[in-house]
Amino acid sequence: MVKAVVLILLFIVLFGLFRALYFLVSGKGDKHAVARNLTLRVAASIGVLVFLGFAKWMGWHEFNGARVQAKAPMVQMQGMEQKQP
Repeated sequence: MVKAVVLILLFIVLFGLFRALYFLVSGKGDKHAVARNLTLRVAASIGVLVFLGFAKWMGWHEFNGARVQAKAPMVQMQGMEQKQP
């Protein structure tokens, strides 16, 4: 469920970005078409971040980032002793 909502919002982000690019390059549409589509992109990006924060808060989604040990003990490697003939 969470992945589906995030994917839909990311699709809206890309749709707004490429539609704004189309209006910018082609010159079609009214003069505010680019600004409206970029506003849609920014709003959807904020929506992704807010939804992910809300899903984390509600316990619907667990992030599985790399776990870093703070102050891990130093391990010294003992060198191989070479025997002299």
